[in-house]
Amino acid sequence: MNIQHLSTQYETKILTHQNIDEIYELCLGNPLYYDYCPPSITKDQILADMKALPPHKSFEDKFYIGFFQNQKLIAVLDLILRYPDSNTAFIGFFMMHSKQQRKGKGSALIEEICKELQHEFKSIRLGVIQDNPQASHFWKKNQFLPTGIIAHTDLYDITIMERQLTDSCHFH
Repeated sequence: MNIQHLSTQYETKILTHQNIDEIYELCLGNPLYYDYCPPSITKDQILADMKALPPHKSFEDKFYIGFFQNQKLIAVLDLILRYPDSNTAFIGFFMMHSKQQRKGKGSALIEEICKELQHEFKSIRLGVIQDNPQASHFWKKNQFLPTGIIAHTDLYDITIMERQLTDSCHFH
């Protein structure tokens, strides 16, 4: 996959440990997310997330991507291809910089990502913490629907949501 095709608006780069300070700053600006998804963010947690893989997946299918505008990180996307099956891409994490939120930029970026991924995949899945109404609203607005699958953790329950991708994948 060519990550450059995921956005026409922003420069895309694979994020590494060298970007930890930028990622950490972006995440700190979104404390509400961590209220629903404890623990609080740390640089070590970001490094662990960069390496986290679902069962039976390898790093060739994982892309921890930064979206930059004027050299400033404005969004982070953790994308895993071909999970849980060969026709599905999985968003492990997506976060916009707090100063970029509530302007339609996150939805526009998700729409661009969907348009690019529809060439290779039939759907995109992700998980939303059940108690997080802002995240649930954002993903529903972007055509992600609950699948009926609930994943349970010690700290919270996660609703698995999915968006079907077609050649007529347009934001409403």
